[in-house]
Amino acid sequence: MRQPKILVIVRGAWDDTKGASSTVSNLFMGADPERTACIYIESKKPKSNYCRFFYQISEIALVKKLYRWRIKTGKRLDLSSGNVTYFDEKTIEQEEKTMNYVRGHRSHIYTWLREMLWGLNGWKTKELKHFITDFNPDVIWFFGSPLVLMNKIASYVIRTCNKPAGVFLMDDAYTYIDEDKGPIAHFYKSRLRKSIREVVGQCKKVFVISPKMKKEYDKAFGVDSVFITKGIDFSKKHFEPLNPHKPLRMVYMGQVIYGRIYSLIAMANAIKEFNVEETRLTLDIYTTNSLNDSEKRKLTVTKDVNLQKPVPFSKVEETIAQYDVVVFVESFEKKFKNAARLSFSTKITDYLGSGKCIFAVGPSTIAPIEYLVDEDAAIVATSLDEIVEKMKLLCNDDLVKQYAQKAFECGVRNHSNERIRQEVYDNFINQYSY
Repeated sequence: MRQPKILVIVRGAWDDTKGASSTVSNLFMGADPERTACIYIESKKPKSNYCRFFYQISEIALVKKLYRWRIKTGKRLDLSSGNVTYFDEKTIEQEEKTMNYVRGHRSHIYTWLREMLWGLNGWKTKELKHFITDFNPDVIWFFGSPLVLMNKIASYVIRTCNKPAGVFLMDDAYTYIDEDKGPIAHFYKSRLRKSIREVVGQCKKVFVISPKMKKEYDKAFGVDSVFITKGIDFSKKHFEPLNPHKPLRMVYMGQVIYGRIYSLIAMANAIKEFNVEETRLTLDIYTTNSLNDSEKRKLTVTKDVNLQKPVPFSKVEETIAQYDVVVFVESFEKKFKNAARLSFSTKITDYLGSGKCIFAVGPSTIAPIEYLVDEDAAIVATSLDEIVEKMKLLCNDDLVKQYAQKAFECGVRNHSNERIRQEVYDNFINQYSY
């Protein structure tokens, strides 16, 4: 059967070689690029074997449009063409630097300024409309967003096409429980909830990133959502228990933003205490996030914790293979602890498929920690005080191998490519083939 024409809406540039867009590539791996299109809002260049047609909206171009109204804010890209005109490298660098600053500070003031910029509708052009109508998709797939602006774009596309749509909600963009009770935050969240509810109401199918999100969102929206994550290809994997190194080798791979760095610092202090008589375990940290000197000193409080240079996404699997235990952390900090309350990090699926024991640290009330506990797929410390006590379990080689197998079996049971593809394609997308 020929693949239905799919129009994907996502925030960042679709790049098969980058971890940031690994979920996009994973879900649409094997898609017919001739029948797949994508709308996104970065100046960066896309790079995908599964999508040929792109419409790129530049946020920095939207800023420039405030004083140069003739400037084009969007570009139509055809990756099979040898004459593709991208935004220039200076624009890409300006936008990336600005957005890294905004994300790093997580201020509602910056969020409002950004939403006001998009509220001027400089993105809603005849070029965008023509791109949508010319491609004429059979089905629309939207990666849900905690940004009103992305929900506006999705709603506009769905109305313009009048074709069946599915939304994949990956962040807590609706209940949005946190400690910020200020009027600016409250008003923004009310707008965000309204925009999410509008998009969900326009969609034929709702997908969610965690069982905890399914439970809460089914009740909130009156839907029967489907739990999916990034899939794991088990066709070439098999579980092989390996004897742990002496000392035990632990690794953390991922971002340290949203307060995760504080949990890693607590782990570093716990390792210093744990290894006071002898070196029983070590931890290597790989992150692409910039760290200041103070953060580096706190993380490397002992010689048994080391900061390593980040590796490209293509090297993550082989790097993990060198270790005995993979580390997953979330934050206990008041400001950040609910950022991942309903989420499910793509790192978890990478870990589940690695055949390694998972050591997790985070509050028991958030979805990823709750999931690992419920599935008994990791050794978990649900408070900072528990870290040293749970580290003692890692001295038992048989237990480390047992939890490595439990994690792998959880991956096979819940996260195989076959299961995810059935939910996405067989039970949704392929129903709309014309």
